[in-house]
Amino acid sequence: MIRFFSSPCPWVLLFLMGGCLLVPWAGFQNDEALFASGIYDRVGIAGTVRVFHRDLSLMLMSYLGALKSWLYAPYLQVFPVSVWSVRLPVVVCGAATLWLLHRLLRRVSGPLAAAFCGALLATDPSFLATTTFDWGPVALQHLLGIAGLTALVVFAQQQRDRYLAAGFAALGLGLWDKALFAWFFSGAGLATLLLFPRRVWALLTPRRAVIACASLFIGSFPLWLYNFQQPWATFRGNAGFSFEHLPGKVLVLRATLDGSSLFGYIPRETPDPGQRRPPEGALERASVWLDEVTGSQRTTWTAAALAVALLLTPWLLFTPSRGLALWAVLACLIAWIQMAATNGAGASAHHCVLLWPLPQILLAAALVEIARLGRPGFVGALLLAASLFTMNTLVTNRHLALLIQNGPTAIWSDALLRLPEQLARLPAAEIYVNDWGFLDSLRLTSRGRLPLRLGSDPLAKPALSPEDRREVVARLRPDVWFVSFTDGNEAFAGVNQRMREVAGEAGFQRRTETVIHDRHGRPLIEVFRYLRPD
Repeated sequence: MIRFFSSPCPWVLLFLMGGCLLVPWAGFQNDEALFASGIYDRVGIAGTVRVFHRDLSLMLMSYLGALKSWLYAPYLQVFPVSVWSVRLPVVVCGAATLWLLHRLLRRVSGPLAAAFCGALLATDPSFLATTTFDWGPVALQHLLGIAGLTALVVFAQQQRDRYLAAGFAALGLGLWDKALFAWFFSGAGLATLLLFPRRVWALLTPRRAVIACASLFIGSFPLWLYNFQQPWATFRGNAGFSFEHLPGKVLVLRATLDGSSLFGYIPRETPDPGQRRPPEGALERASVWLDEVTGSQRTTWTAAALAVALLLTPWLLFTPSRGLALWAVLACLIAWIQMAATNGAGASAHHCVLLWPLPQILLAAALVEIARLGRPGFVGALLLAASLFTMNTLVTNRHLALLIQNGPTAIWSDALLRLPEQLARLPAAEIYVNDWGFLDSLRLTSRGRLPLRLGSDPLAKPALSPEDRREVVARLRPDVWFVSFTDGNEAFAGVNQRMREVAGEAGFQRRTETVIHDRHGRPLIEVFRYLRPD
């Protein structure tokens, strides 16, 4: 039994089970489906390259690469698009991250640290939800980061250059996947140089420096090719720094640590009157029952435990885990300072979770040293780990119970999954999506077959200029349909009213084609067009 729990198997299986429980309860959020823009019509993406008379996607946005698009393009040729086919691969990526992290910690600290970290990360609500729904996207970021570190640790121990090449190639792919990977990359790299300079310099030779740089360049080559085409667009567009919103970012980091940041964002916390869905089947009833009898836990103890672990760091300096603990603290601090200083970053869970698994590594190091304080310490460490594990599980179950009873918020609605079928029946020359939350999810679920147009610009503006009004009126043709969330559910508040005002002033009347409800019976999406009165 001890051998089983010191292996990666229980934590990998636990994560897979948790991800599969969450998969079917939400539709595709637009950012989750963003990779589809690099597969299908490639409209609006940042960069492409022409190879053998075919366009290949390089970057979806100036800082977001098309790696996920490249991986999913052949995969979706085989499997139909569904929440399972799209989400199961990223859940597997999360499980692979756990497996590699276990191997990494087993090498540098031993099986106990690997087991503690595996238990804490596999059940972490923020890690589980952001990986399963992957709207960051974060799944490949975690996998490539831990894969790179694991390969480099093997290289340091065995001094085989192929692991050096593999490690830096994985880190290069991470940079291409998302340029914000530089936070984790620089944090881990600088922490290693500061804490283990002699070891690094002992391993460094001119040949190995060339291998490392070449491998990093090859892995991130599409990023550099894009910045050659669009001179330094990644850096020019994303290099603004300010600490103006630092207090808010600290609060978001805390909420991501304690697992509460996604309540009200993915699951609805309060149902609409009369639309609380009773659980069906044994699994749903068990989740709701567990949530009720345990007091509907909203926060884990991870943030508090991490604060205690930081206070214990001076003691950890005199223990065998000092290197691991200090490395985790420094790497996390360096990465988060960059995140906190970057304009438009660090104020949401999908950014903060890019620091993972560094907090869990520090907690694991502290638990290992507590366990080494004789039998009482060992028992205490197990009880502490079990308490953190239990609270993680209860908060994760709270997310599931809310999804079962209240459903997801509008931008995650399962109504989005039924929309493509309705639109495919229309004799539409163009379909304008008047609000945020539709374009890429529809592009994915329709496999790029719908004549989609972005309609939220200029409707999302607080006030429309005469030119904006003429642009909107030009869309009002009999063969043009529009899609929007129902009133009160808009992502961009007021887009529906502004559309009605402009069309009404031009003498058009709105004709609703269909209203799509979610599984809880809420009317969430409207399909309509504008016609002149007969």
